[in-house]
Amino acid sequence: MDKLEFLDLNNNFITGSIPNCLDKLQSLKDFAINLNQITGTIPESFYNLSGLLNVELRGNELSGSISTQIGQLSGLRRIVIDNNNFSGSLPTEFGNLTELSE
Repeated sequence: MDKLEFLDLNNNFITGSIPNCLDKLQSLKDFAINLNQITGTIPESFYNLSGLLNVELRGNELSGSISTQIGQLSGLRRIVIDNNNFSGSLPTEFGNLTELSE
């Protein structure tokens, strides 16, 4: 699994939370779980996926705040997080995401 680059689980009625062991997928570039029923927070281990280019979490039931560790994902080109239950403000570390194009 350490060579997995693309994980697209969009629109599959998936429940539960984002696994904390996701950081074991160090080759992951695209992570998409749009339009499921994912709950809980984004695990801290997620922010260790330094090779991520695209993240799509739209239309779930994710909650909590976006961690300041988001700034570690400096290669991100796209992040879609709308239609969730996040709280708080976007951290200033979003400014580190200079590759964002959308």
